[in-house]
Amino acid sequence: MTVPIAATDKGRKSTQSVDPAKAEAVHRGLEDLRKRLLDTTKRNNLINFRHGRSSLRVVDADPEAIYAELLTGREIPFEFVPEPDKEQYLSDPDEKPSAKDFAETIGWVTTFDLVSGRGRTDNLRALFYQDDLETTLRKIGSTTKTAIEESGINLLHMVFGFLEWRESDDSSKARYAPLLVVPVELIAPRSKDSNRSFRLRYNAEDLTTNLSLVEMMRKDFGLEIPELEEGDSPEQYFARFDEILKRKQDWKICRHISLALLSFAKLLM
Repeated sequence: MTVPIAATDKGRKSTQSVDPAKAEAVHRGLEDLRKRLLDTTKRNNLINFRHGRSSLRVVDADPEAIYAELLTGREIPFEFVPEPDKEQYLSDPDEKPSAKDFAETIGWVTTFDLVSGRGRTDNLRALFYQDDLETTLRKIGSTTKTAIEESGINLLHMVFGFLEWRESDDSSKARYAPLLVVPVELIAPRSKDSNRSFRLRYNAEDLTTNLSLVEMMRKDFGLEIPELEEGDSPEQYFARFDEILKRKQDWKICRHISLALLSFAKLLM
């Protein structure tokens, strides 16, 4: 069976035909090429993510609520740890406490392990005083802007959850791979803005599955990472990892929220 395709030759219409078997073979070939181009090594931070200066962790937040709010397009502000007064210094009256230590004294929950239904739903708390938080966000924003200007690719994503995995059953070294990621843009305050906080907003690009992780897990472990389905919440997506976690009992889902620079550049063909 052939499929007719309309074509124009010097103003006249003619028909050509495409053999479905050949079309399927071309499709399989392109798919194989795409997989070979994926970086499935531990150099790829989609496989082996490390928090550093180009990332920012959120604390004291309800991940389900933040995810839902982000996808509505609402701008969600970051919140810094307020500066302590001198009388609030914890041990040494001449040394300001760390942002984490002072956050705990004023009631913040400072663990990175978040629980749905608990924590803030209206802002993104970070364990930095104001100057440090703004410096960190400006650096992340500058790197993001440069990448867009030079390559047209947005690197900035909000990560909801990491898969903690190990290379072998007897390995003690945990590695982390981002799971549910939302492409975002960082909005810096301007002098005329009444809102002086940095805000985060979903940029309306498609949500995608971590294809590098999918291919690595299939090739190295014979495991099928679940596809992200339309309408999934973080917990709905994480629930579909149950079979993997039964087979790999030393692996787990870490319910963290992190702002990170990740490359999901697609091969356009």
